[in-house]
Amino acid sequence: MPFRGDVGVLIEIEIRENGVPLNVASATTKEILIHAPGGRVSRKAASLSTDGTDGKIRYTTAQDDLGQTGIYAVQPYVVVGARKLHGEIGQFAVLPSID
Repeated sequence: MPFRGDVGVLIEIEIRENGVPLNVASATTKEILIHAPGGRVSRKAASLSTDGTDGKIRYTTAQDDLGQTGIYAVQPYVVVGARKLHGEIGQFAVLPSID
């Protein structure tokens, strides 16, 4: 689990459609939306985890992405052709640090 203030935490999400990974290789937009415990939502540019056929995109956290303790929600968003698609929402906890 990540701690408050951590940088370099990998967030990877798989986008599925009808229970099958969506091929996102040709996606022109790849984002991961991060909803912090305080209510702020950030849109982060994501990259493909592999070749995109597995539906997985990823983002590595930067300074201030994990600035609060609590439960964060994350959701993938892609644009593939004329389709604008959100994936399922996931959650993870950010624990307090002593500094």
